[in-house]
Amino acid sequence: MDIRCTDKTQVLRYAAILIDIADGAGRDYDELINEGRGTSYWIHLAVRPEGGSEGKNRRKLIFDFK
Repeated sequence: MDIRCTDKTQVLRYAAILIDIADGAGRDYDELINEGRGTSYWIHLAVRPEGGSEGKNRRKLIFDFK
């Protein structure tokens, strides 16, 4: 899933909310990538299915602003 944001501050706020929700629900995510290019900002959240052949969710957190 990708979430478009208005600026870097909103990216960081939404990322913190998503991590809090995952922690509170006891659910893992595979990747939470916070990205920005020029004036475009977004969050990419990926979750691997439980028991799937792709393996375990890694809780990988990346910040990639250029």
